Amino acid sequence: MKNDDNTKFNPLVWGILFFTFWLSLRTIGQLQTLQEVLSWFFLGLSVVLWLSIFIQPLRTVFGKPKVVKVVLLLVFFASIIGFAFSLVGSLFYMKGFTQELSLVLGLLWIVAYFLVIVRSATTIRITRIASILASLTFVGFGIYRFINSQILAGALLVALGIAALVIAAKKPGMWHQFPPV
Repeated sequence: MKNDDNTKFNPLVWGILFFTFWLSLRTIGQLQTLQEVLSWFFLGLSVVLWLSIFIQPLRTVFGKPKVVKVVLLLVFFASIIGFAFSLVGSLFYMKGFTQELSLVLGLLWIVAYFLVIVRSATTIRITRIASILASLTFVGFGIYRFINSQILAGALLVALGIAALVIAAKKPGMWHQFPPV
């Protein structure tokens, strides 16, 4: 079965990535409830994707174009949320240059994710709605972090959420040059 460039899906790569998210979240000292749920969700996704490599009927299901689009959308949003939690959680365990470098590079990767969302939003209506919801989620998490005395993390998440919301709502044409995931 041949998929077009927008619907290629590699369960090996994404399964390893989700397992890495699970590992990253498990290394955070005291997980909040949402982080705990997300960590086990990522492990579950990793296991299902691992199984799809070796079980032909499952691989066939993941090869269908409609399923691929849904799974890619799920993978996309789950990975950005997991990455953001891992990034914010890890910053408190770093000091000096390593912390600053991690923050800058992490934010650049998050911006890259949102650029891809914006590009996808021109072809899939549900993706545009989901990208706006994801942006609002970042604003919500940022406000929550800010209220819980994590001022830097909260301010960064609010700023990122607002920037992403503007990008998702305005859909600047020049950003459509980036390749899809």
